Amino acid sequence: MLVNALVNDAGQGEYGFFTETELEREIDIIQLNIISLVSLTKYFLRDMVARDNGKILNLASLVADYPKG
Repeated sequence: MLVNALVNDAGQGEYGFFTETELEREIDIIQLNIISLVSLTKYFLRDMVARDNGKILNLASLVADYPKG
């Protein structure tokens, strides 16, 4: 698959008071968010470097999920 631009803009989060959320769930979320970003970047970057062409943009848009007001 030829990809010229990769936008890493996905992630999972946990809501609630930090003292009340489950540590295991938070560790799972951290692993998901980091492993997916590193895996996708490495997979597509190798081809981009070999072609000497391509762009990667890493975003964090958690604020988009917060209520406004």
